[in-house]
Amino acid sequence: MKKQYQEYLKKEIECEKEDLIFPYFALLSIGCIVLLIGLLAKIGYIPLLKLIHASADFDFATERTRIGGLYFIHPYLSNIFVLMMVPLLSYVAFAYMLKTKKIKWTIITIALFISSVIIKTYKFEKSSVVFYFAAFIIMLIYYKGGIKMIYMIISVAFMAVIIVAFYFHTGFSGSLFDIYNGPMGRTLFTQVGTLAYCFDLFPKVFGFLGGRSFTPTILRLIGMNSSDYLRSAKLTMAFYGSEKVYDGSAGVMNALFAGEAYANWGI
Repeated sequence: MKKQYQEYLKKEIECEKEDLIFPYFALLSIGCIVLLIGLLAKIGYIPLLKLIHASADFDFATERTRIGGLYFIHPYLSNIFVLMMVPLLSYVAFAYMLKTKKIKWTIITIALFISSVIIKTYKFEKSSVVFYFAAFIIMLIYYKGGIKMIYMIISVAFMAVIIVAFYFHTGFSGSLFDIYNGPMGRTLFTQVGTLAYCFDLFPKVFGFLGGRSFTPTILRLIGMNSSDYLRSAKLTMAFYGSEKVYDGSAGVMNALFAGEAYANWGI
């Protein structure tokens, strides 16, 4: 398998039936973008523009909580065909653009790229858009067989600047080197810190959830009551970040996978 995989990586990239695929791909992309426009209409503005320029009294935390409960037509439509599908389609379109170098794929790639950046920042997230950009670098590496180190350094520096700029623009006023807050804290400490919270909270304060963190659809499939749905991350925030919960500005405290699993079933 190792030999076959190495041979596969060295093969030329093939692009079969591209003219046949494009009309269906374009139709699906347009449909997803229309759903995105509908979601933005429900929000009332484009969140990315607020990240770039917002009034002094704009509360990002409260708006993030409000937007998190919005969807267009149905939650599954918004989650699957907007939040998940549009970024995925942009990667596919980019791959076709690299290989075919046709203007039609370039146009649809640009449209999906802009839509994806809007999606990745629709709840004022900071790291999601950076990880979205990083995937393009990986695709270029595979396509070209590698990239020059200087381009890699520039790309990483560019993404770091985006994260730092977003943090300060949304109200962060601490030090960049504080491991408990800001970019460093979110990267190095937050999920590990919440993991410790999970071990502290369950079962001493709350009993193990027993699988209630599965989505309502899965709960119904396995014979549980969907109304029992309760995310351990939300319960953890309610307990340890209660002041922000009362203010309506708190979301969830996400842990590493082990924390979520422990909160549901213990060791």
